[in-house]
Amino acid sequence: AEYMGEQTKPRDIMLRLFVVIVALITPFVVSGDDRTALEGLFNDLGGQKWRRKFDLATDFCTWDGITCDADRRVITLALEDNFVVGPADVAFGHISQLEKLRVLALQMNILKGPIPESISKLTELRSLIISDNALTGPLPGGLGNLPHLRYLDLSNFASADRIRNVFAEGIPSALLSEQSPLQEIWLSNCGIGGSIPSTYVTMKNLKNLDLSHNALTGTLPVTGHQGLKHLEMLNLSQNQLKGDVPDDLINAPRLVVLNVSDNEFTSIGASLSGESSQRMFVRFQCGGNLKLNRNLPCQPPVEPTAES
Repeated sequence: AEYMGEQTKPRDIMLRLFVVIVALITPFVVSGDDRTALEGLFNDLGGQKWRRKFDLATDFCTWDGITCDADRRVITLALEDNFVVGPADVAFGHISQLEKLRVLALQMNILKGPIPESISKLTELRSLIISDNALTGPLPGGLGNLPHLRYLDLSNFASADRIRNVFAEGIPSALLSEQSPLQEIWLSNCGIGGSIPSTYVTMKNLKNLDLSHNALTGTLPVTGHQGLKHLEMLNLSQNQLKGDVPDDLINAPRLVVLNVSDNEFTSIGASLSGESSQRMFVRFQCGGNLKLNRNLPCQPPVEPTAES
């Protein structure tokens, strides 16, 4: 009786066998969902006319523009300049099913309409490049809450008139907040009006910020830029910004490229004044500020590059 008590019951054997089977087939079921999402994207967004087509008869992890991880989950979808045409909500309806996606590059296509809230499902996304499309607004709130997003490029959309609706209320504060994980933000030529949220000076991870060729107004914060310990490039050219380009910005610890040209600035930080200035930039541009006090020098010493 004791020996019989130590034997594994048939029910336990079946349960263990079920667990093993589920463990074996789960990766294939999940990756099958990724394949279904990609096939839906291809079929609903004019895939037969794409420049680089998916070969639906082959392994989806080998398709052009697709990178999979060891578990056969899609982590990169790169379809730039590929004649992807259709509504953005349809595109992101499929793309949002790629739960492990890290890099999404859809620039230079013809995606139309607003970016849907379904983009917030891409919680593993690190890089989002959807510039040069025909998207409209407003931007979904979830875009600023993606926990791992480091690189965002929405620049150079097809029409400033269309994109103006995306930023109808200015730049969403969530994109330029202390909690934002973003390191690089490219919003050039987006028809953005209003002022720059002063919270950008709290972005401890920020490296590159391009807000050029817009309709931004107002002034820059006088203090706070010293907290931007990783900021290397700031492009504010071709706007309507006023007041001073403060010393606090000019002396940001790692800033090497600064473009404030073609605005309405009236003064440039005093730390650039005189021959004794030691501030070095790889590139510094401030021409075209017609209201700039001519008694204040604009061009600081420029650090020589390797080419020179």
